[in-house]
Amino acid sequence: MKGRKVSRLSIFTETGNMKAPARISEIRSMGYVIDDEFVSRTTYSGRKSKFKKYWMTPENIASMQ
Repeated sequence: MKGRKVSRLSIFTETGNMKAPARISEIRSMGYVIDDEFVSRTTYSGRKSKFKKYWMTPENIASMQ
């Protein structure tokens, strides 16, 4: 685990997994603590975009070991 924040797009780009929220939900149901936040950005074309970022704190990563 690298402890970095990821988004649905970055997960898809790195793994090809198109169902990131479902996988995050499965991992949470196994008892892992995963934090999240909504992020708003403006695209190059001027449109508003809103997406979620997910991460685990160093403390939560350490508790897994």
